[in-house]
Amino acid sequence: MDLLIMTFNLRYDNPEDGENSWSNRKAKAAEIIKQEQPAIIGTQELLPAMIKDLDELLTEYNWFGQPRQSNDEHSAIFYKKDKVELVKSGTFWLSETPTVEASISWDSALPRICTWGEFICLGSAQKFRVFNTHLDHISEEARIKGVRVIEAYMDALNKSEPLPAILTGDFNAEPASDEVKFWKDKLFTSIYSVMKIQGAGLTFHDFEGGFVGEPIDYIFVSKNIKIESGTIIHSKVENGYPSDHYPVSAIVKI
Repeated sequence: MDLLIMTFNLRYDNPEDGENSWSNRKAKAAEIIKQEQPAIIGTQELLPAMIKDLDELLTEYNWFGQPRQSNDEHSAIFYKKDKVELVKSGTFWLSETPTVEASISWDSALPRICTWGEFICLGSAQKFRVFNTHLDHISEEARIKGVRVIEAYMDALNKSEPLPAILTGDFNAEPASDEVKFWKDKLFTSIYSVMKIQGAGLTFHDFEGGFVGEPIDYIFVSKNIKIESGTIIHSKVENGYPSDHYPVSAIVKI
């Protein structure tokens, strides 16, 4: 079955962003999602009020996830109700104590989390899991050890029932980094390995747009999933960007 998967860092609601503040972007963000119609969206930086806004604007979607600490950012996963059904879900922390809420390790600037969900494709018996994360923007050690925590959770879930896996997220790291190469070494396929251009181009653009640079937002799939195509979505809506990151999407065959 083919599904469209998206990862989208939506930039937290910062009033100092002026014309790029969330109140001026929320309709743009919803419009991009409506145009693309992804079955699954791994989001980053959503504060509770932002989730409420998108929940009201995207009525065809449900969402789940916990904040990294009280009343803080989520790595929420949205899913299209007519495409997939959520079977089970959870959130863990990228730390030495991943079941402890708001825990921090390895000089991470902030608590970091991974949200996961187990889905079944409607109209078939195919099940799969999605993991969505936002790695630390300061500590390289936290990023490298954080992806190992994610892999450990994948392995633990696979011991009870092995399933295809999709990983989305803002890694705050370029393709040559150890935290990105880690997944290639684990035989995961990156969206950028199938794109038909030389060099994927940047995904963080700070509301300036542009193409030159390296991506930091990723979609990876396990070896039993094929990425049919991948796209960095450079679209504006009403002459403005919906975020300081471009959304990234992939059509995957599970």
